[in-house]
Amino acid sequence: MLMRSCYEAVDDLDFVPMDRYQIQFWKRRAAEQEAYLALFRGRPQQVSIGQLSEPQYFDFVSWTQMLATASAMAKGLVEFEELDPEAPGRAVLVRRPAGLEDNASLPLAFRERAGELLLDKMRGGFEGLECDVPEVGRGDPPERVLQKCRRLLANFERFGYARSIALAEGDVGAQAAEFTVTLEGAATQWGLQNQALQRRELPTAHDALALAAFLRQSDWSGSYLLRPSSERVVEEWSIERV
Repeated sequence: MLMRSCYEAVDDLDFVPMDRYQIQFWKRRAAEQEAYLALFRGRPQQVSIGQLSEPQYFDFVSWTQMLATASAMAKGLVEFEELDPEAPGRAVLVRRPAGLEDNASLPLAFRERAGELLLDKMRGGFEGLECDVPEVGRGDPPERVLQKCRRLLANFERFGYARSIALAEGDVGAQAAEFTVTLEGAATQWGLQNQALQRRELPTAHDALALAAFLRQSDWSGSYLLRPSSERVVEEWSIERV
C-alpha cells in the first residue's frame, strides 16, 4: 500500500513515462542491492529479497524507489509519449499538469499526492486491510486534531511499520501547535538515515506523508523535521490553522 501510493503519485504527476520509470527503478534496485546485502553478512538477521512485508527488504526497496523518483524528477519532462497500458504497442501524448512545469515544484507535489493516495487506500480498505482512519473535522480544536493524529498513526504501529509510535504534545494554542512523533524500530530507519546524510527531499517517512495529508484535509498546514538515528526516528512537527 505504501509503495503503491508513491508509484501512483509519480504516475499522476506526469513527469516521466511510466515504462521508463519502471526500468529506472529496476536498475536502481539492481545497482544498490549487493552493497545493501553486504551490510547483513555475518549477522543472524538476513534480508529476504522480494518480501515487501519483511522490514529489512522494505527499507531497501522503498529507499531505492525514492532514489529513482528523485532522479526522474531532476530530469522531469513536461511533455512526452508513453505506452498505453490498455493498448499494447500504442503510445499516447502526456503533458504535465499546469502549475507544475518547474521540476523544483515536483518534490512537494509528490509528497502531497502520495499522502492523499495513501489516505484514500487506508480509508478504502486496500487489499482487505482494515484501518482506523478518523473522520476529518474542519474546525476541530487543536487538542481534538492531535487525538485524531494519534489514531491515524496507531495504524502504522498496528501493522508493523514500527515497533512503537508515540505522539507527544508541545506548545498547543488555538491557531498553532507543536508536537513530536517518535518511531522506535521504524521499518525505514536505515533508508531515512541515508537520506538525511544525502539531504534528500523525498524521505521514506510514509507515516508523515499520511499525517500531513490528514492535517491538510482538516484545514491545518504543517511542516516537520526528521531526525533519524540508529535507534529511532523523531519527527518534529509545527502546524497552524489555515
